[in-house]
Amino acid sequence: VRLVAGPDWRPPLVFLQTKDASRVREHHLLAESSIRFRNPITAFEIPQALLARKLPTLSIPDPRRNYDRLEHDFPTAIRLIVDGMLNEGIPKVAEVAEAVGGSVRTIQRRLAEVGSSYSDILQAAKMRSANVLITRGEFSLAEIAHKLGYSDQAHFTRAFHRWNGMSPRQFRNSQKSDFE
Repeated sequence: VRLVAGPDWRPPLVFLQTKDASRVREHHLLAESSIRFRNPITAFEIPQALLARKLPTLSIPDPRRNYDRLEHDFPTAIRLIVDGMLNEGIPKVAEVAEAVGGSVRTIQRRLAEVGSSYSDILQAAKMRSANVLITRGEFSLAEIAHKLGYSDQAHFTRAFHRWNGMSPRQFRNSQKSDFE
């Protein structure tokens, strides 16, 4: 947006998932913005007039270079898609395949070629999401377990311990002490 609007542009309205207003309000990039906390998404408002403007020619990246980068980093591309879809529930590999315009078999084959799998990527996405949700402190551990597709808190706790070497409660307590 700043490529079009200029380096001093600030979003007029910002929607954040966090409830921690103190740190955000002090950030210089948001000083002139109206901020709304505890939203289901993170987003900012862009004036319609800016959408009609063209990007400066020099700032448009070569699409072949981006394509090559994603071709060589296929797991990262799939990870980014899964991370984005995780907010709406646990994405099935077929849903991810549909999102990228490919087949389930192609995703499985391409991930296997680099020693990965859809299950590995999904578990890593769940771990990242669990860490964020626990750190934010907005949900009980049972609610987090449910959001991440676990049938009960005990299954979630075992998986979390495998990922982080500590229980979700220990992790939550360690995060609280980091901010105190």
